[in-house]
Amino acid sequence: MSTINLGDVVATTLLLLPLFVIVILFILTIRFIKRAEQRNNKKLHYERQASVLLTEDLKDINERLDKIQRLLRV
Repeated sequence: MSTINLGDVVATTLLLLPLFVIVILFILTIRFIKRAEQRNNKKLHYERQASVLLTEDLKDINERLDKIQRLLRV
């Protein structure tokens, strides 16, 4: 019968612990990057919406300006 040596268990645990920590840090880093990417995508989406709205407002202002210029010429 083979017996489990306590020293082997401790040594194996101490050797696997850094690997476990590295894996946890890698997973957390990937999750952080994904969250940051989602935030940036939302921000970009809102900026695009704002740009479209500003463009529409600018077109409206230009149309009004054209009407005013036509009225002033008459």
